Amino acid sequence: MEHSEFQLADDLTNEPVVFMGCTGSEISVVAMVCGVTSLFAAVIVFIMLFSVSSSLAILAAAVIAMGGTIALSVYVLRKLMTNKEERGDNYYKEVLQLMLSEWSVGDRIFNKTESFQRGRSL
Repeated sequence: MEHSEFQLADDLTNEPVVFMGCTGSEISVVAMVCGVTSLFAAVIVFIMLFSVSSSLAILAAAVIAMGGTIALSVYVLRKLMTNKEERGDNYYKEVLQLMLSEWSVGDRIFNKTESFQRGRSL
């Protein structure tokens, strides 16, 4: 097996796969979005069922908040894992860069800052 400093640098800068083919930051974003979505659905169910029974409303909202977060997270992580296997790891990053470049915003975001401009000598 051949080792080089470039391979070592890539291994150190790439975020490791933690669970279901996804990195830790991807899992945390998915969990946060799914948690907020499930909490919103739980509040709606709680408001609808509160007129029937307050204990039933609390029970249903708790089940939806906790179970919905877990079930939705597993579903989204499976879809993300399948998309990463089919399209590669950096597919969405490249799509975002191309889309922002078409809107003529991408060059200002990705290539230029106030202190550094790509291609310009210091």
